[in-house]
Amino acid sequence: MTSISLAEYHKQYAPKAKPKAGRSKYNAQRIEKDGMKFDSVKEYRRYIELTALMQRGEISELKCQVKFVLAPKVKLEGEKRAKPELRYYAD
Repeated sequence: MTSISLAEYHKQYAPKAKPKAGRSKYNAQRIEKDGMKFDSVKEYRRYIELTALMQRGEISELKCQVKFVLAPKVKLEGEKRAKPELRYYAD
């Protein structure tokens, strides 16, 4: 059985570095087209598909980044500040 130093052990078995700040968890690239911002190229392409469907009359009332309030703002007794509302933005 061979032994290695603590430094060598950490070098070999250390957890991988987390993505740098500003990088997406899935390596998606943000894109801005026609004054609209999209979190990924895939999301932008889907938007183009949906707008084409809307222009052909196959779908209607296409909305982007719709906000849903899942829980309203709450002010608890004894708290100085109210808890903000819980929101979800649909892509």
